[in-house]
Amino acid sequence: MQAMLNDGLVKRWLVVAPKRVCTDVWPVEAPKWSGITPALAVGTPAQRAAAMRSDASVVVINYDNLDKLEDLSGFDGVVFDELTRLKNPSGKRFKALEKLMSTMAIRWGLTGSFTSNGLEDVFGQCKIIDQGLLGRAKGAFLQQYFHCVNRDFGQWTPAPGALEQVMERIKPATFVLDPGDYKDKLPPCHVVETRVQLTDCG
Repeated sequence: MQAMLNDGLVKRWLVVAPKRVCTDVWPVEAPKWSGITPALAVGTPAQRAAAMRSDASVVVINYDNLDKLEDLSGFDGVVFDELTRLKNPSGKRFKALEKLMSTMAIRWGLTGSFTSNGLEDVFGQCKIIDQGLLGRAKGAFLQQYFHCVNRDFGQWTPAPGALEQVMERIKPATFVLDPGDYKDKLPPCHVVETRVQLTDCG
């Protein structure tokens, strides 16, 4: 991200992530690796607006606030952290964001669970990054790579070899980290205990 800012390929980044990742990960990790100090567009409407209006080259916002965005002019690069949050192309947040994406020349998606919930979820994740990867219509995607097993309930199962075909088709636009590249380099497991007060709903 910093290199693209330095080279003038991107003028301003928008990072979209789950709220806890926005508040606990990006502000801590980004300065370590790149020197970037992101502005956080989380919290009250006034706090979000201040971050969006700031001079920060990177602004981080959570997925739940996407439908409140009205203008993304000034941003020409976007990073979706936990891209699987956009797996549903019919979802409210997906539609809200898609309308504002015309200025985004550079689009990156980060995920560690691209196909973990099924091959069908890959379509939405690819569409928000590049509509040319798997096409614009999910119906056409399903017809090409799946068999319908129950039309009444819209249930589809991948056709033989579909996973390999889909991954080959999107290969030019993806970078997959092989577990062998990092399995011996991971730090010890760190457990974070978070206690919350539950209310009595009875």
